[in-house]
Amino acid sequence: RQTKAMKCRAEASTSPRRICQAAVDVKAKKRRTGTNIHSSVIKVFVSHIQPNYSQPWCSDAQTSSTSTAFPIRLPGGEKRLVTNAHSVEHAALVQVKRHHYEQKWVAKVLCIGPDCDLALLEVPSADFWKGLTPLDIHPSLPDLQDAVSVVGYPTGGESLSVTQGVVSRIDLVEYAQSGVVLLGVQIDAAINSGNSGGPVVDERGNCVGVAFQNLGGDDDAENIGYIIPSEVLLHFLEDYKRNGRFTGFGTAGFTYQTLESPTLRQALGLPKGQSGVRVKAVDPAGPSAGILEPNDVILRVDGQQVGNDGSVAFSRGRIPFNYLLQRYYCGESCELAILRGGED
Repeated sequence: RQTKAMKCRAEASTSPRRICQAAVDVKAKKRRTGTNIHSSVIKVFVSHIQPNYSQPWCSDAQTSSTSTAFPIRLPGGEKRLVTNAHSVEHAALVQVKRHHYEQKWVAKVLCIGPDCDLALLEVPSADFWKGLTPLDIHPSLPDLQDAVSVVGYPTGGESLSVTQGVVSRIDLVEYAQSGVVLLGVQIDAAINSGNSGGPVVDERGNCVGVAFQNLGGDDDAENIGYIIPSEVLLHFLEDYKRNGRFTGFGTAGFTYQTLESPTLRQALGLPKGQSGVRVKAVDPAGPSAGILEPNDVILRVDGQQVGNDGSVAFSRGRIPFNYLLQRYYCGESCELAILRGGED
């Protein structure tokens, strides 16, 4: 029986050492020390007011939570904070505090990506950014068994917490915040309530992902946490840069059936040596409406051959072909090769 992934909220405190503002741009890009990374981890305090959808003129009681964030530098040079979308959901007030500082600064939510559980925050005060070094985002996926550290403010204490583990799996994962299935990285480091939005760094101090959920339930599974990979984070940031808001991830708008049955492949006229998946239904309001038809066979997506199980070749093995579509931005086109009526 599969257990449901649980999203984590956050808690904690950080310790900021003065770091050279140019540290990110130094010639040989030296390895960042643990102290420097810890100084760039931010504690987030949020007051939430949940809407009452059955009685919109009323509001539910205010609740509060704490979570984690970290600074990044956008392509235009602006400094912003990254955290989880569920950490600032229905936020009435967002405040942030640096490691080893007692002062809290008010932050503004600039953009929320519910699908990928990411949010971008702005802190208007110039004093907040003094001596705060943005983390470098590593654009590539980590390898299996790569060592990683999760830094944040989880439940159980007020001070900064660091847990270590290794990358154990890279696959499409259901994001508990939205139910959307996107690329995720499974690690065996502890991710608890309060770690949400915290950076996950490799041995060189580069950010390879954002902590956001663990495997919850009464299953026997242990030490299974999930992080949002930097690839998804960079997609979110580029989307914000292009549109000034979150528009989503690419999708073709159809459901499909695998063709692992030889009888089904023969009935659809799929020649021997070819593989693909059968289109079951097309969303009438989706991007494929008027292009794909039921019983079409998807042979290739973006030039990559689709297996009869719906997977394509991936740098870490094989992965469902939806991954290729999700790498596109809304409004872009992706080439599909199809078999219709026995003709390619």
